[in-house]
Amino acid sequence: CIVTEIIPDILAPSPDVVYHKGDTMGVTVQYDITYLCDTIYVRDTIIEDYSINTSSLSPDKHYLYAVGRLESGEEVKDSIPVWVFDFEIRENLVDKYFNPLKPDSGRVAYRLLPSEYADPDVSPSPINLKVEIRDKDDLLVYGPRGLTLEEQRRQVLYWGGRDNGGEVVDMEKYPYKADLILTYRTTGAKGRQLLSQVSKSAYLNPYSVSIVKPESQDTFWVDETPTMPTINCEGKVEGIFGDATYWPFIRWFWELKAIWHPINTSYRFSHSESELPQPLIGNPNYADDLNKFIGDSLWVKVKIEVLDVPIVKDDVEEHRGYIRGKNPARSTMNPYFGDNRLRAIGWHESNIAGEGWNQFEYRIGNIKKGLPLQGGADPQDIGIMQINMRWHTVKFPAAGWSWKANIDAGREYFNNCLRRAESWNNQNNPNGDVIFHNQDPVDPTRYDTQDHVLRDALCRYNMGGGTPLYEIVEEGGKKYGRPRKNPDGTYIRGWGYAANVLQYFYTSPHPWE
Repeated sequence: CIVTEIIPDILAPSPDVVYHKGDTMGVTVQYDITYLCDTIYVRDTIIEDYSINTSSLSPDKHYLYAVGRLESGEEVKDSIPVWVFDFEIRENLVDKYFNPLKPDSGRVAYRLLPSEYADPDVSPSPINLKVEIRDKDDLLVYGPRGLTLEEQRRQVLYWGGRDNGGEVVDMEKYPYKADLILTYRTTGAKGRQLLSQVSKSAYLNPYSVSIVKPESQDTFWVDETPTMPTINCEGKVEGIFGDATYWPFIRWFWELKAIWHPINTSYRFSHSESELPQPLIGNPNYADDLNKFIGDSLWVKVKIEVLDVPIVKDDVEEHRGYIRGKNPARSTMNPYFGDNRLRAIGWHESNIAGEGWNQFEYRIGNIKKGLPLQGGADPQDIGIMQINMRWHTVKFPAAGWSWKANIDAGREYFNNCLRRAESWNNQNNPNGDVIFHNQDPVDPTRYDTQDHVLRDALCRYNMGGGTPLYEIVEEGGKKYGRPRKNPDGTYIRGWGYAANVLQYFYTSPHPWE
């Protein structure tokens, strides 16, 4: 006998049945099979059971398919829609501190996916969604009550700390546990209809921690030394019983974080401080640290821990101001360069309106005032020496916020370029007989042999350490070092750059004097 036809029929589950992600889906399929035995057709029925773990399925509407074929060879299918949902507390949106005077103070936000299933106005949707709130002894103080349609649409509910009778709950019996219980209809083995439940919990407490200082628009300055600013922090605890002397000891944990957006990175500073209960204020200082230079947006995080009291720890993080930098006086920076070549590079690289040596943008009205100076052609060129963040990553963030670190990075890079220029000269001009162009693009017949190594080093500083300025050509039995050209016949960029830097180097008195 041979099989000529298989007709599938999905018996279970029923269409639009619902499963919580992780449930086992029981599937029953009936196959009507036709056999051809010699010249006689014989029919039979086979029922198969399958189990599908829904953990790997996304919260969505899915389709089950059973596949067979007709005698003609054409494929035939039976299919039904099924739903998989996921249910969770949105911890980042939970307000864990309630106040009986503010009914909307304790917020429990949840997420029910997919959105079609979460919508209480369409089917399928949960059979029931209710809330129960219990104290630390697991005694029910509020509920059970079903969530309103509006709460289900917004997927959020509030509780201000009052029981079913409207009285304020015992503030000493925290943490209070809010249980969200979702009831749904599903299908078990062999298509048996079931009512199942899934619950999620959030914890609520009768106090809150807030940041008093710094304020959101405060600005702190990296000074001319340079030294990072000292940031005084102040925090306050609210909503604790009303009798602060109840607390034997409070320990404050502060964390400061600055985020410098141009390089999309952050550097964290941490500090801890403990305070006695009167008053409930912590005042830690963010100490100076010359190895931690970064500014821009300042974020402050605070957390308290109450010893000997089983309180739930939590923290608050807010944007609390800015860190900015000021350009030092020339007399402060001048000795640190130690070399007129570096002084000339820095003067040219960070020149604003004829004035060089600018680590920070200083122009009034510029939205980036107080931020590290960025290059016009490449915004990743930073500070006095215009150190590129892309190619000198390890120098940052310090080279952006410390003028000394920026000059140090420029010195190291220039010395590297100088060594390469000297190596190139030793290789291509071992006898010192090459005649180098004197940097007069108007009259290419004029040559001299002065400063070619320095000019090459400056070109490399501008174009990348491996880019030499000159090419060697032979004419009339002589060797000439001529500036390399672009495909369009113009001189490479480093040629003009070297000329601009050297005009400051040779000018007397120097512009920085």
